[in-house]
Amino acid sequence: MIKGSWYQRLLQGQSDTATALGAGSMAHIAKSIKFLDSTPKAIKLLAEKTRIGRNHINEIVLDDKGVSRFHCEISKRGKGPFATYYIRDTGSSTGTFIKRGKKIVIRGKNPMSGEDDFSEFQLKHGDRIRLNETEFLVKIMMF
Repeated sequence: MIKGSWYQRLLQGQSDTATALGAGSMAHIAKSIKFLDSTPKAIKLLAEKTRIGRNHINEIVLDDKGVSRFHCEISKRGKGPFATYYIRDTGSSTGTFIKRGKKIVIRGKNPMSGEDDFSEFQLKHGDRIRLNETEFLVKIMMF
């Protein structure tokens, strides 16, 4: 876990960094995500749906007690260089946080407003995904 991260600041009430961000513009090809821990791993997202959570039947299994058994999923739309990827919280108890630049989007349970949002969010290069204490970096690569 990165100490003093944007996620910790958000939960400590510094909501000035939590500006809502809509999913409007065209995404590039998101080919992999990278774990931001002591031993980074790259995971290629080739399937149409990639489920993330603690349960062993997910495509990405996380050993993080604050992550729900079925936390979220990343879905792929389109093929080749025109593919786009979307993330959706699937009813987690702690929410899914996406950081793009200085803006933070919350899907699922929102500890700041108390309002739940289970809509999809289009991922872009450089987005950071936070599930409890596990953080991912979205890498976009053109082939």
